[in-house]
Amino acid sequence: MAEYVAVRRDVVEELLKWLCEKAATNRMVAQTYERIYGCSLEELEARIQREGVPPDEEGHAMWEASIEWGIVAKELEELEKFIQELRSALNRPVALPPGL
Repeated sequence: MAEYVAVRRDVVEELLKWLCEKAATNRMVAQTYERIYGCSLEELEARIQREGVPPDEEGHAMWEASIEWGIVAKELEELEKFIQELRSALNRPVALPPGL
């Protein structure tokens, strides 16, 4: 069973704002890679798997980009889960014990 903690609304709202800004940055990074490579991360990874990494500087950059893009995509997934949970928490009524 999940444990809950009481946190001031303004703290949750500020955290939510920060997470949304971070998620927006991650989306921009992912969109930049999509424009550069003309495909999704999954398609780029499949191309690398199928064709290998070209041995030139461009190939090395593509390999590094796929790694960074993967990290950004995974982080964005996690950020979106946290954002959803915090938004849900802000809409949930909370009964606090007297004195809090």
